[in-house]
Amino acid sequence: MGYSPRSRDRYKFVVALTTGLAAFGTTAATGLATGAAAHETSLRDEAKRQAQAAAEAQARAAYARLVQVGRVTPRIVVTELRPQRTVVRTRVVRVVSAPGVAQAASGGTVTRAPTTSAAPTGGTQQPAPATTVSQPAPAAPAAPPPPPPAPSSGS
Repeated sequence: MGYSPRSRDRYKFVVALTTGLAAFGTTAATGLATGAAAHETSLRDEAKRQAQAAAEAQARAAYARLVQVGRVTPRIVVTELRPQRTVVRTRVVRVVSAPGVAQAASGGTVTRAPTTSAAPTGGTQQPAPATTVSQPAPAAPAAPPPPPPAPSSGS
C-alpha cells in the first residue's frame, strides 16, 4: 500500500487527536494538582483558626474562673514550718606573722595550733601538743573625743 492523500489525512487526524488529548491531559493534571494544593492549604488554615479560637476560649474561661474564685472564696494562706539545716564549715587559717609579733584579742581563751617544721630526712616528727592561754578581761574602752565644732558662715 502506498502513500495516498487519504492515508495522509488519516495520519494528520491521528496526530492532531493525539496532540489534543495530550494537551487536555496536561491541563487536567495541572488543575488537579493546583486544586489539591489549594484544598490542603485551606484545611491547614482552618485548623490554625480553630486552634486559635480554642485557645482564646480557654483563656476566657480561665479568666472567668479566676474572677469567680476571687469573689466567692477568700484566699486561705497556710504557713508551715519547713525543716532547717545548719551547715558548719571549719576553715584552717595559717599564721602569717612572726611569732611574738601579733597579739591575740583580749578576753577569752586562745588555742595555739601545733607548729611543724620540715621533717628531717631520717624519721617522722610528732606534732607539738596544743596549749591554751587565758587572757584577763579587757578594761572599758575610753570615751570618744568630742565632735569638732560646726563650720560657721563667717558673718
